[in-house]
Amino acid sequence: MKKLIPNNQNASEILQKTKVFLLDLDGTVYIDGELIGEVIETLKTFRANGKRLVFLTNNSSKNDSDYVTRLTNLKVFESGDTVYSSGR
Repeated sequence: MKKLIPNNQNASEILQKTKVFLLDLDGTVYIDGELIGEVIETLKTFRANGKRLVFLTNNSSKNDSDYVTRLTNLKVFESGDTVYSSGR
């Protein structure tokens, strides 16, 4: 059976091989506006390794700019990141 959670060696290989991380917002980055787990530290690790971050949501109640503001206020969004929402 294949492991669902990679060990540290596999995680390092994934980090090295991946250029862009696509991150769903609700339920992955935050739930009801509360950040999940160590998301800030994880994103810092991605950025420190030169990875591009793209935040995605199918929630059409807000547009991309609204999500940039929300993520910036949560200290998640940084220059160079991208947001795509279905509320474009």
